[in-house]
Amino acid sequence: MASVLVNLTLLKLNDELELFAAVERNRTFQQVLSNSELRTHLIAYVLNKMPNLHAAIDEEEVSLFSCLPMIFSQRETLELRRLIIEAIMKFKPDEFQNYAHAVGNDGYHDARIRWL
Repeated sequence: MASVLVNLTLLKLNDELELFAAVERNRTFQQVLSNSELRTHLIAYVLNKMPNLHAAIDEEEVSLFSCLPMIFSQRETLELRRLIIEAIMKFKPDEFQNYAHAVGNDGYHDARIRWL
């Protein structure tokens, strides 16, 4: 059987983006997440900022594997979420002039509290 290399961090990131899109009501966040080009840049930004976990799985099991929830530590999940917000603010800095003051020392803001 042939094996395929799967980026587990990418699968988890996609899950987190879907969750974030469902929870966050901020118009700018929604625009970034719904724009395929910006979303692709966001994904590349986040993946480049953290270690990625990979697995080699049988080719026939890829579709089944992709449907499973990715188990990451709480710390890894929080870091992923922090990087998502950081990336969105990086790609749309003008729209966050007044929003940036809400970001606390830990890098979280009100939207993240709802998201956690």
